[in-house]
Amino acid sequence: MTRVELPPSVIENLRAFGEDGPRWAARFQQTLDGALARWGLTLEAPYEALSYNFVARVRRGAEPLVLKLGVPNPELTSEIEALAAFAGRGAVGLRAADPERGALLLERVEPGTPLSALEDDDRAMVIAAELLQSLWRDAPDGDRFWSVARWGRAVTALHAAGGSPHVRDDHLEAAHRLLQTPSTKSILLHGDYHQLNVLQRHDGSWVAIDAKGAVGDRGYELWPLMLNCLDCADPVARLLARARRLAAELGFVPEFVLEWTRAGAVLNLAWTIEDGSPHPDAAHRKLSLADEALARLRA
Repeated sequence: MTRVELPPSVIENLRAFGEDGPRWAARFQQTLDGALARWGLTLEAPYEALSYNFVARVRRGAEPLVLKLGVPNPELTSEIEALAAFAGRGAVGLRAADPERGALLLERVEPGTPLSALEDDDRAMVIAAELLQSLWRDAPDGDRFWSVARWGRAVTALHAAGGSPHVRDDHLEAAHRLLQTPSTKSILLHGDYHQLNVLQRHDGSWVAIDAKGAVGDRGYELWPLMLNCLDCADPVARLLARARRLAAELGFVPEFVLEWTRAGAVLNLAWTIEDGSPHPDAAHRKLSLADEALARLRA
């Protein structure tokens, strides 16, 4: 078998898994060789810009596929469960999985152009909305997935700790209410739905990758999409345009979209503070933009 080295970026990020990270790195080659042999794969080349997982192009005979290996953990297991539930409808196809070894065999999406490459942002929102409607389905029975309320505990904890100079108390309270109020209908969500996680196939269709798998209100799904790719001359105007387009396509009202966008920005900031970042500037900017867009809509 060909010797493969984990990229320094992955080795660095494995610290997030505590002792499990170095242990997994030490047996990475064995895990890789086992997956290749078990599923009859030929390794082609790893993808670039890897973070927490090893992801590579592989082939099974003439079929191009993707092999994803990571530290076995609840997030990776949830991704496997979510992709199995989506069953290729709106999400990348899951060909095989071994959660105990942290291994997934996936459809290869080619050419894999991300939605962020589309210059027409309004068209991108239409595509994103259409794909969401393919993805969303009633949440399966059981506790196999993360819940929006569980993720939202970071906001509750920040509020209980006295808040932060980076976020207003009323914003914390509003985010807490949205994140912790049970939805009238729990939906299985992608969980990290944004332009870089939506790729195009050769036939022109679009598909979502890197699903987290979460259960909650559909509004939660919107904020990563809304707050991504805001490097433009007037990001507030872009947020307003996105909110109106998504609302029209999904049967919401623009205020609902922006309320969830602001709540997501609060959650993102809470996570940033929880992780100990001394410079939460990017997260704070997103919150400021979302709040300004909501204020402008209500004016």
